[in-house]
Amino acid sequence: MNDDIHEKTHGEKLLELETIVNQSPAVAFRWNADEKWSVQFVSDNIKQFGFHPEEFLSNGLCFSEIIHPDDLPRVREEVARYSREGVDEFSGEYRIVDGRGRVRWLDDRTVILRDKDSVPLAYQGLLLDVTDKKNAEHYVIRQKEMLQAILDIIPAMIIYFDPEQRVAYGNLAWEEISGWTLEDLQERDLLEEFYPDPEYRRSVTEFVMRAEGVWQNFRTRVRDGRVIDTRWANVKLSDGTNIGIGQDITDQKKIEEKVQLTQKLEAVGRLAGGIAHDFNNILTAIIGFCTLSKMKTDESDPVHNYQDRILSAAEKAAGLTQSLLAFSRKQMISVSRVNLVECVNEIAEKIALDLGEKVQLEVGHEFPELLVVADCHCIEQILSSLASNSLDAMPDGGDFAITTTLAEMGTDFIRANGFGKVGRYACMTVSDTGVGMDQETQRNIFVPFFTTKDVGHGTGLGLPSAYGTVKQLGGFITAQSTPGSGSVFTIYLPSATDEISRSPVERPLSEHLANPVILLADDNDLVRAVSREILEKSDFTVIEAVDGIDAVEKLRKMENAPDLLLFDIVMPRMNGLEAFQKIHEERPEIPVLFVSGYQEKIISTQGLPDGAVEIVGKPVSPEDLVRKIREILK
Repeated sequence: MNDDIHEKTHGEKLLELETIVNQSPAVAFRWNADEKWSVQFVSDNIKQFGFHPEEFLSNGLCFSEIIHPDDLPRVREEVARYSREGVDEFSGEYRIVDGRGRVRWLDDRTVILRDKDSVPLAYQGLLLDVTDKKNAEHYVIRQKEMLQAILDIIPAMIIYFDPEQRVAYGNLAWEEISGWTLEDLQERDLLEEFYPDPEYRRSVTEFVMRAEGVWQNFRTRVRDGRVIDTRWANVKLSDGTNIGIGQDITDQKKIEEKVQLTQKLEAVGRLAGGIAHDFNNILTAIIGFCTLSKMKTDESDPVHNYQDRILSAAEKAAGLTQSLLAFSRKQMISVSRVNLVECVNEIAEKIALDLGEKVQLEVGHEFPELLVVADCHCIEQILSSLASNSLDAMPDGGDFAITTTLAEMGTDFIRANGFGKVGRYACMTVSDTGVGMDQETQRNIFVPFFTTKDVGHGTGLGLPSAYGTVKQLGGFITAQSTPGSGSVFTIYLPSATDEISRSPVERPLSEHLANPVILLADDNDLVRAVSREILEKSDFTVIEAVDGIDAVEKLRKMENAPDLLLFDIVMPRMNGLEAFQKIHEERPEIPVLFVSGYQEKIISTQGLPDGAVEIVGKPVSPEDLVRKIREILK
């Protein structure tokens, strides 16, 4: 009877134990120490992995067959090593492919069962599903990796201050800019290295401790001893530590200084241009009246010598105003229809001397004539700047080529470049076989003060000046280059070839050809008076106007059209260019000679006949003025 009670109690205990195991998340197992790890026993809760115990116990499914194929070699090697080294218990983590085809992570706690000779007979233990834990760990790892990648790619410096306000971490940008490494953080207080002055360092420390999230500029010493301009903001974390975000603004500060200097120069330039313009009007009157006075004075008269000296002084003063105008970029440019091909040929001879013997100059033209409205001196400035740039790119010599052709600019070009205007252009291409430029350089070559040369060896104004001149001529310029393959600059200037006649306009002979009529418009009384007297003494008939509107009204009242318009450009109410455009719409055969102290931009003469528009700068001598008028009237 007692034995039956004992057996019943033992059976109940086994059943109770089996129930506990099956209700536990851990799966109990025993598999044999054979090749495939055939299963002797597995608890019923193996069902959580999509398997039924009979699959292992009756259908021959072995434990090695459910282990993930990528993990199986490692698990086999570890089990073999533990078995070989006499280890009785071991644990590990690996993946299985469950009965539903899902990948699960297991935490395996195994005991090795051995015979009397320590030869493994079987392996038994518990399997716990740790998939959620592993996914969480992997998520945290991925988050850390992503955060580290972001920290490393951000160009801003990011540092972490511990509770003692010591730098405990710095990202890659911080290492590159400061020159210090994370290993250095363990050996020294970097705030002392950054800010050696105790008083200055104290103000920095107070800023860090406040961590108000506001930006403040500091002068920071980096590892190589340089002092750079930095900008920092700090934010406090919940544990009392804080994070600092910083920028190296050294280059930005330099640019700001250059911009401020440029703005100052522009302001002085505007003042100088205004003064020069007014002074040119005064000089025009002085030179004109003095010349008239000299014409009435005998050469033997001592006054004649004084007049020469007045004129000489006035010419020197005129040179001074030209210097002022050159500084303010308002110097007079005498534009006219020119053959770009002839200009380039003349300029090429000068450039060849500058390039030297190591550089081979080639010049080619598709057409013998390409008419543009420009000034050959402007073309020379452009080509000289490009030649200088190419010469620097070819220290050991190379090829420098200038070619011209006629090109159509369409919408495809404008879309590709982001600028342009549909039309026909005289195209001038300048190429070299130099070192070429990378994308960053190409983006900045026309930016003032940008230069790839060493400090003191370039102003960064050559190509920007060429760009400005091209724009002043109403054109466009592009640059293409690849490192190691040279550079190609293409200049597009509005073509005047198709819109104009190839011979000067023929004007009908007027009744007063013996005394040509000139419509004179100038708002300065002195200039107008002296100009009239000079012209009348040269057998011209002069009709005066005080501004552009007055000139248009007087022309409309004239019975016969004048032979020439002599207009100042800068006048109140209506300037000379606007007045000419109105007159040209009604009387296109009348040419104009503009006289001005300075010009804000090149006058666009595209579409006008040869000889219709000329321009001279003040002050102009009476002789030169009369000579220019006679040339036009011919």
